[in-house]
Amino acid sequence: MSLKIRNGIIIAVLSILPLVICYRIIWIKAHEDKRDKQLAYWQVNNWPAERKLTAEKVKARQAKDETHGAVTIDLEPYINAKLTEAPLCWKGNNADNLAELPAGKNIYAGVPFDVEGSIQLMGGWLQHYGKRFPHKVDSILIHRQCVKIHLLHGDGCVLAYKSFGTNVAKLVIHYEDGSTREINMVAGQQVFDWWQPTFTTGIPASWRTPAPDTELAWVGSNPWIRQWQPDLSLCLYRSSFENPQPGVAISTLDYVSTMTVTCPFLVGLTVE
Repeated sequence: MSLKIRNGIIIAVLSILPLVICYRIIWIKAHEDKRDKQLAYWQVNNWPAERKLTAEKVKARQAKDETHGAVTIDLEPYINAKLTEAPLCWKGNNADNLAELPAGKNIYAGVPFDVEGSIQLMGGWLQHYGKRFPHKVDSILIHRQCVKIHLLHGDGCVLAYKSFGTNVAKLVIHYEDGSTREINMVAGQQVFDWWQPTFTTGIPASWRTPAPDTELAWVGSNPWIRQWQPDLSLCLYRSSFENPQPGVAISTLDYVSTMTVTCPFLVGLTVE
């Protein structure tokens, strides 16, 4: 190929390139406008009714204790954050809190829990806020046999960092015969972000389909989420686990973060 022809091809490509870029920008903008219009339609015509329906279902599951001989565990000695505080926010900002969550003994997703505050564990995102929490809280006293272990819990930054499928926390069970067992908690199965949509239209099923042992147990809000994401809700989940050794008394439990970017927390523990 001669230099003249090669230069001609280069000039032709360079002359067309701005048109291609311009077309691409117009195409992207058109699709963004279409998506924005669709979201605006859903926001008015779909999401309010779906949020209301979710809240009604959650409230209905708070009416009856469906356990048999369940015992709530006193977590007060291990709590490191009050309901009015905001561990998952900047220092000095307590607006992103759990103040709407009723303190004391209440039923969530058919299980009684005694809520006094939260056990916040460390995760990578907390470093962004310049905060330090323990990566585990150990020796939570149980001293009884049980068939099931129930948690009322949440996590932060699960959605932002697409952590689904990752083991983000675990329980280490210490039995009175000296043996131990571990129970893993996986994002997108037992663990979900505490800032969640409670509507369904336009939301991936993976965001709202927990494992069979986990159920949305409480929805609420706070000043921070109302300011920045008013379509979302605060969400806590009830997860229930079979005790690997129901015939042996549990002495203590450890609640452990696996130190991913997410930041798990526990507000209630009950054994059945």
